[in-house]
Amino acid sequence: MKPYFLGSLKDGSKIYIRRAAFYDLHTLTSLSKKCFSNDVKKYGEGPKLHDSGLHMLDNITNHHTFVILRKKNDVIKKIGGVVVRKKDKICHLSLIFFLPKFQRFGLGIKVMNYLIKEEFKGCTKWEAWTVKENFVTKQFYERLGFKKVKEEKPGKVLLSFYELFITPYV
Repeated sequence: MKPYFLGSLKDGSKIYIRRAAFYDLHTLTSLSKKCFSNDVKKYGEGPKLHDSGLHMLDNITNHHTFVILRKKNDVIKKIGGVVVRKKDKICHLSLIFFLPKFQRFGLGIKVMNYLIKEEFKGCTKWEAWTVKENFVTKQFYERLGFKKVKEEKPGKVLLSFYELFITPYV
């Protein structure tokens, strides 16, 4: 897949998204560990298996996994990733992550808008879990139009489950 241009940052760098390949495995696993390290420190755990190379390999092989790229001065670096699990017309956002210095710039919104409008036009429902106490991710999902529908505590922390129903783009 050729990288898709998502937009530019204030520093003039350009942000792209593309499908992940096997050669992205190590970098995506490392990025996921870095991106969720604050959650692990703060809440005692991160998303299930976010730090597992085998789990990331499964994501790349069997699900829809993307790499987020930043191009500045002709240097391209991987700064994040996304994993979507799709079944019929339901898309589950398993992971979305950016290096901490690229968080809170609206990149997640740009990525999600691209996924909803371009990659997964036929999905009528999106789902996601997040730590209930994580105000940043709560705000992120709510800005996209997701609604919290339930809470569960499968491990150490209480999780919120969000859903977004949309009219498919055709």
